[in-house]
Amino acid sequence: MDTKLDNTASNQQIVELLQQFKDSFKSTNLMTPTQQCIAELSIDELNKEYELVQQQISNRSRMQRDLIVDRWNTEQFIAAQKNKDSSTNLEEIND
Repeated sequence: MDTKLDNTASNQQIVELLQQFKDSFKSTNLMTPTQQCIAELSIDELNKEYELVQQQISNRSRMQRDLIVDRWNTEQFIAAQKNKDSSTNLEEIND
């Protein structure tokens, strides 16, 4: 019985340690300064930058323009998935 309690306590310590790591980990620390700059743009800023890139009047570097397009496409995909999931949930509720 003591072994079971020890395992439960150990598991709780592991969960707490992982939570502390998760809370202290910031993924932007692993990015280059250029990637960080694009990652930290708000959605409104991203949309404006994307429009500049599409109109070919952006003053940003080629790498930054590529990152803007990639992030914009990713944000659009995520938004579409959320809309799809919420419409699926509504269909289930209505059934």
